[in-house]
Amino acid sequence: MIENFAPNLIRLRKQKGLSQKELAQELGISSQTISNIENQSAYPTFTNLEKIAGFFNASPTDLFGTPQQIQLEKAVFETDEYSDKASTILKASKAISELEDDSSFQELINNLLFLTRGYQLYDAKGDELYRDNDGKLTSDEEFAVEMATGNSRLEKILNSEDKINDLFEKITYIENLNTNKD
Repeated sequence: MIENFAPNLIRLRKQKGLSQKELAQELGISSQTISNIENQSAYPTFTNLEKIAGFFNASPTDLFGTPQQIQLEKAVFETDEYSDKASTILKASKAISELEDDSSFQELINNLLFLTRGYQLYDAKGDELYRDNDGKLTSDEEFAVEMATGNSRLEKILNSEDKINDLFEKITYIENLNTNKD
């Protein structure tokens, strides 16, 4: 176990792109101490071990494990992470299916779609416009990648933020003038 510490410290240090001197400065210990640990001529004190583990946010396996153990631990963590994500997706799917029959939820969805969907664009002849692979407008469905839409209502509101803020400042200024007259 301890024989894996030096190569693991070297790996962790290099992953961060640090020299021995830079790591020593980060940890508040001498660069000679780092050198001795990496050369396996000394072992870290408990204090230095705690500093190293904290700096690298390293698990005991990261510090003392073999390369195989480290890879296995990473695989387990990734599997747990994917499992958590899948569980969250399933819970969300179940919640959405339960809400589908709720009319207020349907109204909320319709309102969100109304705000976020842009209007369909048409050419001068009244044909629907599409966007091709280059993002250019075309009426030829053969080259269409997606429907061409204008800005959604929400995009229009967000694009008007400066105008809204300017108007708000003017109103506030006028209100302050009226308040000061009284």
